[in-house]
Formats: sequence, C-alpha cells, structure tokens
Amino acid sequence: MGHLKNIKKSIIAPNLNDGIHKAEDWWKDRQNHVIPIRLVQSSSTISTVENSGQLILTVLRAEDLYESRLSILTSCTNFVERPYVILECNYQRFRTSQSDSTSTNRNPQWTSANGPFHFNIRNSNNDRLTIWVQQHDPLHGVAHNEPKMLGTCDINVRQLIDQQQIWLPLRKYNRPVGQILVQVSFIPTEKND
Repeated sequence: MGHLKNIKKSIIAPNLNDGIHKAEDWWKDRQNHVIPIRLVQSSSTISTVENSGQLILTVLRAEDLYESRLSILTSCTNFVERPYVILECNYQRFRTSQSDSTSTNRNPQWTSANGPFHFNIRNSNNDRLTIWVQQHDPLHGVAHNEPKMLGTCDINVRQLIDQQQIWLPLRKYNRPVGQILVQVSFIPTEKND
C-alpha cells in the first residue's frame, strides 16, 4: 500500500476522464453498435426419447452421518427419532420409513419401506434427483419448526443409469457429512418406430 502514496492525482485524472468520455460517446451512439449473440443449440433435445424411462431406486444405508452430542446422549431413548430419507425427481416425491432400530443414527440402515421407488424420467441428461436425509428431533423442532436436516445430495440422473449400487455423497452447509448407498435400475422407454 505504501507505493500507492507516490501516485499523483494529475496522472490518474486524465486517463480516468478519457475513459469516461469514451464510455459517454459509446453510450450516446449505442443504437449503431451491433453486438453478436451466438445461439447454442442443445443436443439434449435430440436424445430426449432415447433417455426417457423409469428410474427405480432402493435406499440401503448411510454412513458417517453427523450426530450432535444431544442425540448421542439420547440415542438409548425414544427422545430422538431415527433418520429417514426423502427422494425427489420431476416433482415426484417418496419417503422411506425410519431406519431400523438395530442400526445407529450415525450409520443407519433401511430394510423395510425403503423402496423400490419408481420415478418417471423424461430426459436423463437434464433430470435431477435430490435426496434428503432427515430426522425428527423434538428440540430442533421447537426452535426451527421443521425436521432436522442431516444431509442432502443433488445428482444428475444420467450419472445413475449405468450403476447397480452407488454411494452418493451427502452435504450440509456445503460440507461433506456422510454418504448414502442406493440401489439403482433404469428401464428405458421403448421407441415406437
């Protein structure tokens, strides 16, 4: 910063004024300026029919979920409920039941009411799947009037199509907070030729 003190006002002012005058002249004559706009045609519209179908998901388990100190203390009671998962794609939303009572809140597992969930996919290149892992916590509910978010994942459906099982990273406040294992199958729509 010390070297900025040596700059004189008379050196800056003429260059600044020249720039201002050029901008004013350009603005006055703006109707004569032609600014080319490139239109980019998306190739995804061509492959819409090829990538439509039905995505079938089953939630298996999650690992390394964040547990607050309070939930660790109350894990042996029914005070804090077990985690559950919400999946959404193309305005279709499904919810699992709470995780099994034999699993922990940090590493929950689902064996009943965990799917399969069927999503209609219009275009796998554009459609997105959003997953939320949540938990009903009475103390959190009093303060925020909503379930406690343990983690979320947003992924393009195209990344799921060729998978059988996939670990998806969960994030909260833009930080990693664990991962969730999902079983995947995709049934493409048959073309009518």
